[in-house]
Amino acid sequence: MAATEETRKCAFFVTKRGRNCRMIAAKGSIYCGEHMLVGGDATKIVVTRDDREMERERILCPLDPSHTVYRHLLHKHLKKCNVTKRPTLACYSKNVNSGMADYLFSPEELTPLSTFPASVIDTLIAKVEAAYSEHVLEVKQDIRDHPVLSGEIGDPKYGPSALKHLKQQLCWDILLHISVISPLFRLPYLVIFKAWEC
Repeated sequence: MAATEETRKCAFFVTKRGRNCRMIAAKGSIYCGEHMLVGGDATKIVVTRDDREMERERILCPLDPSHTVYRHLLHKHLKKCNVTKRPTLACYSKNVNSGMADYLFSPEELTPLSTFPASVIDTLIAKVEAAYSEHVLEVKQDIRDHPVLSGEIGDPKYGPSALKHLKQQLCWDILLHISVISPLFRLPYLVIFKAWEC
């Protein structure tokens, strides 16, 4: 029985995962519905439902060609495709830090740092340090503790890992600095931070 199940597995090799696809192959094909187009097999799948056979065609999703969809379900799929759920933020620009797409590097730009003499590198380091000391102001360290946090840090029940997270105390630090800057935050407020925002 295990051999029959193994022959019904999709034959497409997923390079990213370093293994074959674990989906079950469609009837009359060596690939699953998702990999029929990529694998070069026929795009029509014969599906048996309620003792009757139906032929269904798979096509690439027009919004995201990395996956496929049944042609007759395309309209429904377009409403719930993950590409449409991605938020478009005003502050987001796609590939803004990827450089110019058609830029060709000159041979000088591709020269490894190890090929330059040490004197050239020392001169460059001196220039960077001089520019830094001239333009960057001294950053004063001001770490504030809340009485609640101080009590928790002294509690012996916490292990080293929990203490490390308590000492990081980024959220408390931000709130206490804001309360110094703005009198509005001196009033008792309830602030809830989500983990990714804190």
